[in-house]
Amino acid sequence: MEKMTRVTNAAAIRIRPAEERDRLPLAELFAAVAEERDGIATEPPVDIEARAARWRLDGSLVAVDGDEIVGSLFIDTGGHGYGEIGMTVARDWRGRGVGSELMAAARRAEIQSVGLISISPEFRLPDRSLSASV
Repeated sequence: MEKMTRVTNAAAIRIRPAEERDRLPLAELFAAVAEERDGIATEPPVDIEARAARWRLDGSLVAVDGDEIVGSLFIDTGGHGYGEIGMTVARDWRGRGVGSELMAAARRAEIQSVGLISISPEFRLPDRSLSASV
């Protein structure tokens, strides 16, 4: 399930399932987003090696530009056809369609592989209010 996509104002990115070699880059991206102290429920510092070791690859997608991971999406199933989505996008890539492409890929392929009925995310805005989308 590899897809080539043009992202607005950006080079071509690929969305693909996460692989073993992605553990450390995924943890580094997660730590960078945590350092912003905005948008994810993790406070820095992040133990990158420990995070990489426990990263669940099953249910994870990555957005890559060349060899660089610029975004990720993880679906954690909770049973009864529901799950939680975690997404990170590198600061320089935000507002360029990476998150939208990750969500589209999740809708197309990951729903079937993890057994979800549908994807309807909730997300935290920078002001920490909760919004529903899609």
